[in-house]
Parts: sequence; structure tokens; C-alpha cells
Amino acid sequence: MSMFLIVGVLAIILFLFLRKPIVKKLESFGTLQLDSEKHKWLNSHWKAGGILFGVNALLFSCTILILIGLSYLLIPYLHIFIMIGAVIISLIVWIKFARSWSGSKLNQWKFALIGSSFYAVMIIFFSYWYVTLEPSYPGEDLFMAGIGLMMAIFVSFVAFLTCLIVVGTGNNRSYQRLTTG
Repeated sequence: MSMFLIVGVLAIILFLFLRKPIVKKLESFGTLQLDSEKHKWLNSHWKAGGILFGVNALLFSCTILILIGLSYLLIPYLHIFIMIGAVIISLIVWIKFARSWSGSKLNQWKFALIGSSFYAVMIIFFSYWYVTLEPSYPGEDLFMAGIGLMMAIFVSFVAFLTCLIVVGTGNNRSYQRLTTG
């Protein structure tokens, strides 16, 4: 399991360094930009950040519900493919939000911080759960529960940083057109 964690972290780091060619490749499949004239909420970092916060919560909740449902099936390693799919879908959504932003770079960073703060809330939640972890019966071993919560904290931290970096440093064409035109 630690091997999957290390490979996952390396894949995210590699994505962050090679995101421009990946974004260009993704653009060949369809548009990665919402129309800011049609979606007025993209002009306010509070509204756009709030919507990104909600989208992150929705993606996280759907992934957790699917993983809980899969725990009743006896299909090995299927959960790994679900988690990889969730990461890919999250990255595509974050890229789409970053490309659609129309405004200044400072407000884009505010938008990214507000949107990715869902994962900061999850870090606080999992940390509190970890600190207050108590056995439900005498003699219960909490080692695996502790390991699971530490991994949840780590995954939430990586998701927070990745969302912040992808959305905060994304290419926003609208602002580039305003400043060069």
C-alpha cells in the first residue's frame, strides 16, 4: 500500500511539472474553458471559490460513497482504479475552473484558496478524529485505524496543495486577452 502512496505522490509531482503539455492534450478532446459571459459567477473570486468548494465536496463525497459501496464486493484492487479515476476527474475539473477564470492573478489565487479549502477542512476533521480516537471495547487495536486516518490526512493535504497550485497558476486566457489587447 505504501508503494501505491509513493507512486501516487510522484505522479502528482510529475503532473505539476508537466501540466502544460497535458492541458494541451486534454484540449484536443474538448474545450477546457467555460464562457465567462454566460457564467457571471466566474468573475467573482468568492462565488467561483464557493462553487469550486462545493464541487470538491461533491467529488469527495461521491468517491467515498462509491468506495463504501465497493467494500461490500469482493473484487480486489477495484478501489485503486476508482481512486485513480477520482484523481483524474478532479484534475480535469480543476483545470477547467482555472482556464475559465476571468480576473486578476491575485483574485485567481483567492479563488483557488477558497475552493481548495474544502481539503483543509478535511485535514482538520481527520486530525481531530485521529487525536480523539478511542477503542470501542477494551483491548481493541487502533493501529490500522490510526494508519488509515494518517493516510486520509496525507491524501487531503496533497489534494489541497494540488488544487491550490492547479487553480492558482492556471492559464486564464480572458485576463491575458485583456492585458495584451
